[in-house]
Amino acid sequence: MRLEELCTLRMQCREGTWLAPYGENEYAGFGTGKGDVAGPRIRGTMHWANHPRRREDRVWCPDLNGTIATEDGAKILISIKGYSIIEETPPSTARSSPRYGSRPTTPDTGG
Repeated sequence: MRLEELCTLRMQCREGTWLAPYGENEYAGFGTGKGDVAGPRIRGTMHWANHPRRREDRVWCPDLNGTIATEDGAKILISIKGYSIIEETPPSTARSSPRYGSRPTTPDTGG
C-alpha cells in the first residue's frame, strides 16, 4: 500500500467548552472552528466540530467531524479520530501539520 499526501489542514478553534466532570485529570470538551486546506490534491476551506475527551494519562482523544469546501466547488465530509499528546514547545516552534493519506477502496480493503 502506498500513501499519498492529499493536503495539510490548518485549523483554528473559534470557541470551546472544557469540563472536568470526572476529577482533575479527565476532561470532556466541545469546540468548533474553521481552517484552510492546502495540498497537492485538495485545496479549500473547512469547518469542523470536535467532541474530544482527555484520559487520566493526559492523552487527548479527538472526535472531530466537519466539511471541506474545495476551490473547485466540491464538498468533502471529514472525520478525525485518534490520540494527541500535548507537549510544551516554545511559541516560535509550536505548530500542527497533520498529514492524511488515501488508500484504494475495494471490497477487500473495507471500502
